[in-house]
Amino acid sequence: MNLRKKLVSFATWIGLKDKSGWDIITDLSLPLAIFIGGSAFTYVMNAQSQANSEEALKDSILSGYLESMRQIFSSSDDPRRKDPASLRKVIAARALTLTALNRLSSERDETDKVGSNKRKGVIVKFLWEFGLIEGSPPIISLRGANLRGTDLVCVQRPGRLKANFSPAEPLTTD
Repeated sequence: MNLRKKLVSFATWIGLKDKSGWDIITDLSLPLAIFIGGSAFTYVMNAQSQANSEEALKDSILSGYLESMRQIFSSSDDPRRKDPASLRKVIAARALTLTALNRLSSERDETDKVGSNKRKGVIVKFLWEFGLIEGSPPIISLRGANLRGTDLVCVQRPGRLKANFSPAEPLTTD
């Protein structure tokens, strides 16, 4: 009984005591529509913000990779030499390459053919233009790299693509 009095008191306080069910529905429809619309807008904006953050992260991964590779191969040393310093550079470059390709991959790679797949294509083009994946064996092997969905249009020119995706010969210092 005490609960009933409290409910009646609350209904009177918010102005619902003398209203019919239809009046209550019409009074609540606008605030409910605003709440649902605001929630949907917030959800969409959060999803867009997250997508933008992922794209910015992938851009920084690509630029960091290219800068690191530039530093590794900035000297005039031939990376095909078998001396220990050259081998360390090649090992570091392969590790950087595989890491960057893996980090640029996402679960959306199957459906998103624009963003990270073009970035992976830029990496392959970079390696190809510097002759690091040409020859037999290639200087840097892409064996084990996640190239699924990679945009290779930038390197597929008739008669020009000579990239070797076979495994590199084992690196030794003999």
